[in-house]
Amino acid sequence: MQQAHAVTIDARRRLRPAGIAFGGDYNPEQWPEEVWAEDVALMKEVGVSLVTAGIFSWAKVEPRPGEFDFTWFDRVMDSLAGAGVAVCLATMTASPPPWLSRLHPHNLPETADGRRLWPGGRRHYCPSSGVYRGHATRLVERLATRYAGHPALAMWHIGNEYGCHTPMCWCEESAADFRRWLSDRYGDIEALNDAWSTAFWSQGYDSFDEVLPPRLAPTFPSPAQQLDFSRFSDNALLECYLAEKEVLRRITPDVPVTTNFIGVHKPVDAFRLFSQQETMTAADLCEELQISSGAVSGAVKQLTQSGLLERVPAPGSRRDHHRFPDGAWARLMSQQNQLLSTMSEVAEQGLAAADGPSTPAGRRLAEMGDFYAFMLRELPPLIGRWHTDFTAKRDDPAASP
Repeated sequence: MQQAHAVTIDARRRLRPAGIAFGGDYNPEQWPEEVWAEDVALMKEVGVSLVTAGIFSWAKVEPRPGEFDFTWFDRVMDSLAGAGVAVCLATMTASPPPWLSRLHPHNLPETADGRRLWPGGRRHYCPSSGVYRGHATRLVERLATRYAGHPALAMWHIGNEYGCHTPMCWCEESAADFRRWLSDRYGDIEALNDAWSTAFWSQGYDSFDEVLPPRLAPTFPSPAQQLDFSRFSDNALLECYLAEKEVLRRITPDVPVTTNFIGVHKPVDAFRLFSQQETMTAADLCEELQISSGAVSGAVKQLTQSGLLERVPAPGSRRDHHRFPDGAWARLMSQQNQLLSTMSEVAEQGLAAADGPSTPAGRRLAEMGDFYAFMLRELPPLIGRWHTDFTAKRDDPAASP
């Protein structure tokens, strides 16, 4: 059993960056320890207030199964705290150590054509693997317990870029998990057959035991099977995230939790993690789409001006965060009043130029004018009634149908 680190812990003096945090990723395990002091001194000199640390540190803190060595990371955390630099502490689970694959090769992911993906890069695990999840949550438990009160801990960073490299796995463990997910979703096999239109090409199933992931097939696989497998795979990644989050919430309920994504990445519904979970998120949109920051900022500006996005504070993040606000659609429709007025005026001017409604063009323009005049009268009170109804349902959920 390791001894606790030497810094005197006082949760009351936990570091919180003032204003917009300034910093970046810090991977001290990739550099000789002799340069760490200089690293921190330079951070302090340029005003770094927050770093993300530990993203790929699993192999170094757990070099052998069940044998944990946090002493070197204690020195990192203590040094950063001493310099007034807060830490967004990663759960270290993004890349398992080699021993996990050696002891549990079935934990490795497989492609649709049955090829196993081996260690040597990162993300070499099946998201449905109970072995991976068990070892990951054990590490998070140790990590959270050790640093729960450390003054440098500002927030948690779960995993890293979910869906990167291995968003799906077609191995037997994934297949079994897929069947469980389908059973929960459809209830009985006939409901699945109906949803998947399995009468086509004689694909009807007699039980869930016969269902497989959409592996390499002689010709085009079922689109419905592919869609559900994509949904299942996204959910498997979400379950990995939630398993770690549950540990962190239990041990450090006062510490914010975040993760990062690779922007609009089709295999992962990042918005489920952002909107359905009470966490923060960061997007690497420009890198993923390979477009300029100007293009992104232009789109965000347009959506913000239309009322479909609003900026929200994100403590500890140097990036702008946006969300879809309540009442956005009503606000957007309210802004159509000017358009309605303009179109109504155009109809009146056109009707005058067409010498009244007696001509075919005049009849069409009269109908156009009547429509926009009707919308101008009816839309504002309609939106007002919607606001009243929405507020009542929000304040009293039991009132919702």
